[in-house]
Amino acid sequence: MEERGLTEFLRDPALSGTATAEEIASLKRPRFTGKRPTPLFYYRELQSLRDPLHFRTPQEPDRH
Repeated sequence: MEERGLTEFLRDPALSGTATAEEIASLKRPRFTGKRPTPLFYYRELQSLRDPLHFRTPQEPDRH
């Protein structure tokens, strides 16, 4: 069952209009108990997925 916040996020093109299929698949993975995430949560997660500070591309060397 899809989270209500995710459904609302996906229905709002202002929030999810540029999300790729791969990004949406990533947003569907987390499971929650108790508190329910809002559409804004998913928007912020999408921005986090796109932030180059959080992920390296395969050709980038590790810098330790």
